[in-house]
Amino acid sequence: MEKVIGIIGGMGPEATADFFIRFLKKEKVSKDQEHTHIIIDSNSKIPDRTRYLFGDGPNPLPKLLESAKRLENAGATILVMPCNTAHYFYEEIKKHINIPFLNMIEETAIYVKDLKVSDVLIMATNGTVKTGLYQRAFEKYGVSSYVPSPSFQEDVMKGIYLIKAGKNDEGKEKLKKVYENYVDKHGCIILGCTEISIVLNGFPKTVDPVDVVIEKLLKI
Repeated sequence: MEKVIGIIGGMGPEATADFFIRFLKKEKVSKDQEHTHIIIDSNSKIPDRTRYLFGDGPNPLPKLLESAKRLENAGATILVMPCNTAHYFYEEIKKHINIPFLNMIEETAIYVKDLKVSDVLIMATNGTVKTGLYQRAFEKYGVSSYVPSPSFQEDVMKGIYLIKAGKNDEGKEKLKKVYENYVDKHGCIILGCTEISIVLNGFPKTVDPVDVVIEKLLKI
């Protein structure tokens, strides 16, 4: 059966586009027809995940379920969701579909375990940090994890929302400041938000979950 990747996207739209382009560039093909069939549902109307997790907005789950089912009905044979915070809803989404669903956070933890680093710093949204998604995943594989201090975490959030607003240069400066403060203190830094991935991808000692899950998809 032909592999058809379904992308639950729109969180945010640029991160979804970045994921798609990055996947295409990593495929080794000689013509259009050799690329993987990909279906993207970029629904930017999905409510803000972090706001919901802090009791300040509507539940994103109904729209996430709509997207997952829409992609399955359209013929996707495997799903991926390039939004770290939305993985809080991963298990619930998985219950309502009948096709495989890659878990970006789990795949990243497995990848880091194999790096044999001493510990990691997680740069992510307040929502991802609060729910402990990455912390639990790393703990399962015996990897110590840390998060930025409150003041630096504030810079992380400001940087993320600047990128969501299309102010990538300003957002990058905020995020780079956090990265530079911690890069020499930990084994590696997890770019645990797809907006962070847009501007810090490829920085020394970073692990980008987007790249990790793309490599996994390419092997399936």
